[in-house]
Amino acid sequence: MEERSLDIGGLSVEIKAVGIETMMNDLEALTTKLKEASELIDEISNKRMQLQVKNLFADVREQSDV
Repeated sequence: MEERSLDIGGLSVEIKAVGIETMMNDLEALTTKLKEASELIDEISNKRMQLQVKNLFADVREQSDV
């Protein structure tokens, strides 16, 4: 990362330039994390659906016992 200081009328400003390679690495890491999160969401959704089906069968079984 490249840092530069600039003085404008007594106001000191620091500029940090991030290289394109660093940005690409960050983007790749973010993409990986998003894929992992998406997979977890899919897994949770599937488990939720399985539980709903299980509960539905339990309700049907309970109704048939009555």
